[in-house]
Amino acid sequence: MRRTRIAIALVLSVLSLPPAAEGQDPGKLAQARLDYLVGSWDATTEFFDAAGDIIRTDTSLDVIEPLIGDKVLMTTVITPDGTIRKTMRFYDQAEERYYEIGVGEAGDVWILSGEMDAYVTTSQVRSTPDGGRVMVRFTHTNIEPNSFDAFMEVSRDEGETWTRANMIQRMVRRTQKTG
Repeated sequence: MRRTRIAIALVLSVLSLPPAAEGQDPGKLAQARLDYLVGSWDATTEFFDAAGDIIRTDTSLDVIEPLIGDKVLMTTVITPDGTIRKTMRFYDQAEERYYEIGVGEAGDVWILSGEMDAYVTTSQVRSTPDGGRVMVRFTHTNIEPNSFDAFMEVSRDEGETWTRANMIQRMVRRTQKTG
């Protein structure tokens, strides 16, 4: 259960995209999205039971900084118990895809990607401890200059069908950006 929570928090904490401008050059759009992410974010993730009641709330501080110039970013996620996770994010110009590669303390790796003109990122198929296969998909909503929400869906049939997961995350920038 803890590994699942860590993986969910890792993946959610690294996902956010500002609104796309119609007809904008993909490279410029990619750079705008990377620029949008730089800063410190307070993440609050609420988990729900079957009735829709909140059963747990997790928080973290997500610090996103340039790693290689302004084209590759590193996210450091710090939870209240001191757990640290890292995610690298970048834009592959040849593929015109946004990528995120996240690693947890146990060495578990999540690779997600998405189109630059959508607010959805999807993981590769992963094996689960019980021998199953899983994919996760994140959709971003309520995107504002200093905040956004994300929800997760899960597929156990390699993306044929998706089920909404029992959580939503709210990200709020610590130092508000203006203009």
